[in-house]
Amino acid sequence: MVLMGAGVLLVVIGLVMGYAVGVIADDPLAEDGVPRSQVVLLTACATGVVVLGGGVALVGLLGFFDRRASRALDHGVNP
Repeated sequence: MVLMGAGVLLVVIGLVMGYAVGVIADDPLAEDGVPRSQVVLLTACATGVVVLGGGVALVGLLGFFDRRASRALDHGVNP
């Protein structure tokens, strides 16, 4: 459950970062604008965080459906 929660949190953080990059890239009030290389780097970082979060959530989900873990939860004992 903790891994799934952490993964979802990372995905949300990545999406917020991606939205912020979009706002920064489209800012009409910027004097010289943001260099394209920085926008690409920030977009790559946001995408990496989303992918990492999805991977962590997937590992947590697979662990949640593990037979040993579900059996231990049913009996109230530690595996």
